[in-house]
Amino acid sequence: EPLSFTEAFHLATAAGARSLGVDGLTGDFSTGSLFDAVVVDPEAPASPFELYEGDGALASFEKWMQLGDDRNTAEVYVQGSRVFALKEGLWTSR
Repeated sequence: EPLSFTEAFHLATAAGARSLGVDGLTGDFSTGSLFDAVVVDPEAPASPFELYEGDGALASFEKWMQLGDDRNTAEVYVQGSRVFALKEGLWTSR
């Protein structure tokens, strides 16, 4: 049976951190965890998927999980520092 998009996300985040032995350090938003995150813009220009009236947050998330790519990346944070912002269009040093 194929994975659901929520199972795939869990495996890529919290379960992935646990398998690498870094759970509690990264992989979730718990207190004390490092803030590593991607800010997604599902309505970005040239997005590889379309949102329709009535698509809520969950539908947008599922479409991004299945079809999204770098065009949907608005910002990237590593250990709490923003290292990329699309508006600036450049990677920044930490």
